[in-house]
Amino acid sequence: MSQHNVAIEDSIDEVLSAYQFYYGVDLGCGKGDLGPILKNHVGWLVGVDDHMAFLLAARNKGYDELVVADVRNYRLPLEADSFFMFELLEHLSIEDGKKIVDETKPHFLLVSTPSQFHPNIEQDPHISLWSPDDFYSLGFNDVWLVPNPNSPMGDTILAVREASR
Repeated sequence: MSQHNVAIEDSIDEVLSAYQFYYGVDLGCGKGDLGPILKNHVGWLVGVDDHMAFLLAARNKGYDELVVADVRNYRLPLEADSFFMFELLEHLSIEDGKKIVDETKPHFLLVSTPSQFHPNIEQDPHISLWSPDDFYSLGFNDVWLVPNPNSPMGDTILAVREASR
């Protein structure tokens, strides 16, 4: 079973249905649960994560290349036309998150993040909380709250920033 809610996976696939990318980078790909969905829309897919055990689990999930790196220090490939960050931003400081979002410009970027902290904050490894307004202020075109009834962290924010033309 995927760590993501089915509604989120369906929403991501629906958003991406309007696009076909040449080269995409999944920043913080984790165990690669969304690799098969992304690969339907991306010709060459790179997964980046700083946990080797996660990358080993991501093998055979649609990635053409897996890179062990901390996303804060990863040099974004200039030839990429799309970037993805699913359940990553909340693990970074607001400053680091904004820096990475800014570095992905002018490319397409699709992001998901919880809409609130876990009610039992001691169990929550998240260090930053994002709002829909944060994404609009960063130049995202569309932001949705996707219901996530199985999560104590409420709805999931799904945000897309289309490539600059």
